Amino acid sequence: MEKCIETTDSVSSHDPLNEELLGFKLRSLYNLGRHSIALEVYNNFCNKYLSFFGEKFPITFNDLLKINRFLPVKK
Repeated sequence: MEKCIETTDSVSSHDPLNEELLGFKLRSLYNLGRHSIALEVYNNFCNKYLSFFGEKFPITFNDLLKINRFLPVKK
């Protein structure tokens, strides 16, 4: 999971509004028990999205955690 976070950070520096990368990073952080950091990352992404597109990001934090079948959320 740490490697996934490192990879998403690296790629995000070139594509900061990539929703799929955001999902991978959020699920990795969440699965590592870093729930508040995951929410902070999500909120920062939403602020960037709003600044760039002029509208709210349409996918909720909880929905992003559910989307990717390759990296399920631990319960």
